[in-house]
Formats: sequence, C-alpha cells, structure tokens
Amino acid sequence: MFISAFFPAGLSALAGVSTPERRNLAVSVVIPLAYLFGAGVFPAILGKLAETGVSGTGFIAIGMLMAAGALLSPFTASR
Repeated sequence: MFISAFFPAGLSALAGVSTPERRNLAVSVVIPLAYLFGAGVFPAILGKLAETGVSGTGFIAIGMLMAAGALLSPFTASR
C-alpha cells in the first residue's frame, strides 16, 4: 500500500541527483536493482538466517539499513 506513495518521491529524488542527460539511465538502472534486492537478495539472506535460527538478527540488520537510508536521504545532492 505504501509503495505506491514512494515512487513519485523516490523518482523525483533520483532525478534531482543526476544530470538531465542521465536521468533516464538512472531510473532504468535503479528500478531493476531495487527489484533484484527487494525480491531476491534480501529474502534469500533472511531465509538463510532463518535456517540457522537467527532470523531476528536479519530483520534487525535490514531494518537498520532501511533506517540508515531514511536518515541519509536529506543529504542527497540536489542539482
């Protein structure tokens, strides 16, 4: 539900940190990478951690990465 509210703000921020000539390239690279990590890498890591019995640690680590991204977002360079 909240993901649909992220795309306008996320793509606007992405456009602000790249040059006008490279905006299409930035979007075309970031969207597949976001899907790769969100639907592939992180679930696989969580699955491996769950097999070893430390799934809580995985959730905490990924939550900390998400919080770091939110805290660092005001420092993005705007052109």
